[in-house]
Amino acid sequence: MGNTLDDPRLTDKIDTSSVAIADTMSFLDDRLLVTLGARRQTIEQTSFAYNTIKQSSTYDKSKTTPVAGVVYKFTPTISAYANYIEGLVKGNVAPGTVNNRPVTNAGEIFAPYQAKQKEVGVKYDGGTVGASAAFFTTDQRRTTTSARPTAPTASSATRAWSSRCSASPSRACACSAA
Repeated sequence: MGNTLDDPRLTDKIDTSSVAIADTMSFLDDRLLVTLGARRQTIEQTSFAYNTIKQSSTYDKSKTTPVAGVVYKFTPTISAYANYIEGLVKGNVAPGTVNNRPVTNAGEIFAPYQAKQKEVGVKYDGGTVGASAAFFTTDQRRTTTSARPTAPTASSATRAWSSRCSASPSRACACSAA
């Protein structure tokens, strides 16, 4: 008795909340704008077994992260900007299978992590016509899966683990690493 497209079941529940505070200060006759702030984020995630709907793992994590931005107006229509923001991102869930092999901790939720985004750009605002160009990067955790024998025999299993765990060379594992 498992899930079907005619009768899907809950496998993952995510509740998020966020509150932020920021202030923009202006300098040089409003040509230079500096924004500083902070954001408090909370992620509550619960994972349920695919076939039994039993809760398989859960976490509740909160984090306060920074927000910063700078805008310089060369002219009233052309400006350059840069910003930096961090955000709390839900952790990945260990897969049920990898390369047609079962994962021993399928459904386990990896801990949330902090993503960091940096952006720089230029903007033209001509009133009815505008344009912008930007470069940005977002640093975030990746999930990697690999398999190794679990015992000196030829048998093997797969296990998912977070970057905070240490992997033994004698077992198979999937990891979420920074």
